[in-house]
Amino acid sequence: MGSVGCTVAPTPPPVINTQVPSQFPPTTSKGQPQGIALTRAPRERISPRTNPTVRYAPKKRPSPIDSRNYMARGVATWYGVKAHGIKTASGQIYDLYGMTAAHASLPLNTRVRVKNLKTGRSMTVTINDRLYSHTAIIKLSYWAARHLGLTKRPSQKVEVRVVR
Repeated sequence: MGSVGCTVAPTPPPVINTQVPSQFPPTTSKGQPQGIALTRAPRERISPRTNPTVRYAPKKRPSPIDSRNYMARGVATWYGVKAHGIKTASGQIYDLYGMTAAHASLPLNTRVRVKNLKTGRSMTVTINDRLYSHTAIIKLSYWAARHLGLTKRPSQKVEVRVVR
């Protein structure tokens, strides 16, 4: 009897990448090589210059008003705690415990008396910021809102009068 043997086919030598790393194509943050076309084309911006049928209305900011006899009634809101330390329109830093407020059209540094119509409490605050809201007429600091009773029941009716 002859010997039974097992023959093993010779394996080919491993393929070694001979490129220098600087010769590899640059990749993006997702690992794809740069220069490959994306599956979606970027959206074209539509502006009045490229599409004359589109009209954009400029934002209208209320101009400061004559505040001698100003009196208004409406809803008041208050700044959240997260706004503490943010720069206001007057350049001051918003203080959570300050007696300040934001108003849409009264001149900055105007003093106003805010009266809660439900509780009858009132307080004098200084306008130091601009308000961009369609629902509220004034936005109070936390401490002023707390004094007026707005923190537990937000957005109550108030009366705002300029103090001379």
